Amino acid sequence: MSEDDGKCSDSDEEYFVPPESKRVRLEDKYPRETWEEIIEKSDKGWSFTTIQSKHRKLSDRKEISRMKEYLKNDGSKIQKFNDINVGVLQEFLDMRSELEEIHDRDIVDSALKVADELGLTTFKASEAWLYRFKKNNGIVSRKINAVVTKAQLRNQPELNEVVDEFRGNMKTVIADNRLEKVFNADQTAIKQEMICGRTLALKGEKKIKAVVKRINATTHSYTVQVLISAAGKLVLPVMVVFCEPKRPACFEQQLLPFKNITAYSTTSGLMTSQLGITWLRDIYGPAAGENSILMVDSWTGYQQAIDQDNGSVQIHVLPPKSTSVAQPLDVYFNRPFKNFLRLLSCKIRRFFPDFDLSNRQGMATLIDITIGQFSAPVFNAMIQYSWYASGYLEEKPEEFNTPVAVCFDSIKIDSKCECDKRAFIKCAHCDTFFCFSHFVKDLHRCYV
Repeated sequence: MSEDDGKCSDSDEEYFVPPESKRVRLEDKYPRETWEEIIEKSDKGWSFTTIQSKHRKLSDRKEISRMKEYLKNDGSKIQKFNDINVGVLQEFLDMRSELEEIHDRDIVDSALKVADELGLTTFKASEAWLYRFKKNNGIVSRKINAVVTKAQLRNQPELNEVVDEFRGNMKTVIADNRLEKVFNADQTAIKQEMICGRTLALKGEKKIKAVVKRINATTHSYTVQVLISAAGKLVLPVMVVFCEPKRPACFEQQLLPFKNITAYSTTSGLMTSQLGITWLRDIYGPAAGENSILMVDSWTGYQQAIDQDNGSVQIHVLPPKSTSVAQPLDVYFNRPFKNFLRLLSCKIRRFFPDFDLSNRQGMATLIDITIGQFSAPVFNAMIQYSWYASGYLEEKPEEFNTPVAVCFDSIKIDSKCECDKRAFIKCAHCDTFFCFSHFVKDLHRCYV
């Protein structure tokens, strides 16, 4: 955003503050060899004036005595503290290179070990020291979002070669075809009721709780089968597999209004091989048309669908265990997709608590809205970026805003629905603000 042209400055251009002289530590004035030469001359009885004439950086004879004591003790206290930081940082980097879990206690243990090796018995790895160490070295707590075995790490170089070969082949295929005919499909599990997992709270609160509609809905999932093209399009409708231990007779009728999804159900909420066959035949085929190219992972359901296909689709199967780096939907799309769903859920839960997020219609409403917004042309560059970040497109797409930024972060104090109620969301298709009722309850679809 541009700065306010009328903003005044508190600075006084005529006032000048002289720069502070930078204090130079003794050990930084000369290298160790030079200091040893200076001390030797002093021990032989050379006058300070004579020594200073050859070493102009000396300002006081006491500096020689201090440096002699410093070298005798193999480094000053400050230097030893610095050595602790360097040693602990190196151990931290070594542990991370091995993908080990690291916590504050591990850093403290490492610091005490290094301090003991340096003979600095007065050192205490206090909370203040730990805070400064982490801040100075850019160390933060991060959620672990993938786990690997030692065997997988050993096989990583071989996997990298396989992935590079697959990328090279796919880049050739993409170059020989229209981007609109190249697709990637993937299943992603969505919690029946999504929560952020973190919240602001007052310092000192012992137990942090959050309200949800149904606790078991935060652990049970349904599946969304997303399809995107290399041209940056999210293909509609999207297959959604709901978890229905006992599918009711009203299932299809109840979900009929949600035009962005094609609803199915299983007792687990997971896709089955038969649904994989159904998806390829009834959803992918009509949407992609003839002579299309489809990239999928090595799930067995796709394999069975491929076996039953009549050869109308050119299918490329990603190498096993490569999806996190080679599948466009995994590399970028799924994270902003779930972020949007999570924020949408949190806003509804807070401002409209009577709306049931975790029943069948509530879940269908949220996923239908999310898919509809992600299909807006304004997000084509974002979807194309997932192909670029996966290594299949040479040209980086233009800069883009995420769906959360477009639909939620753009809401200002004067953002209103046409009914004059405060805006709940901005439609990414028509660039118009809507209240909760006119957008969510009425299932706004200007793009149909």
